[in-house]
Amino acid sequence: MPESKRGPCQAALESGNLCGREWSSCWYGAARKGIHFCSSHRSAWLALVAAKRNGAAAAAEAEEETVLHEVDYLLGTRYCEPSRMKAKQRRNKVEKSTMEFCVQGNFACEVGDMRGEIDTRWLTLDELIEAACSREEFKNTYEAYLKALKKTFESDAKRLKTAAELEDDTDS
Repeated sequence: MPESKRGPCQAALESGNLCGREWSSCWYGAARKGIHFCSSHRSAWLALVAAKRNGAAAAAEAEEETVLHEVDYLLGTRYCEPSRMKAKQRRNKVEKSTMEFCVQGNFACEVGDMRGEIDTRWLTLDELIEAACSREEFKNTYEAYLKALKKTFESDAKRLKTAAELEDDTDS
């Protein structure tokens, strides 16, 4: 994914400093208001949005910050999340700028958490890179995903009627 310059990222780090990153494959925030979060700090942006929407209790329920240790499966891909889009955005052309990957794997939930836990999360390419996912590992994972996806599509397509069958249905 190509990276774009924006930022600086305003996510707070454990050291007390701000991230400050200026290049990312995906940006979150309100750019017109000067609020920027890089793809690595998406959860910080989600917590901020939840806090504004529903108060501090919702911020605690927002997606926790995790670090990917190991990828087990690639389960899906997306360019957007329709549930977070405004109705006008959903009705019109969706800009396909940054792909996200639904990854199941082992995630660390706290600093120093070496065992982690199995979880499924949407990750950007930047987050996969930060987790030291190799090109070979990524290629093997997406090839397995594409093979399973093709098998599912072919199986599901058999359930659809042919054009001739649909035409017969409208004639009767």
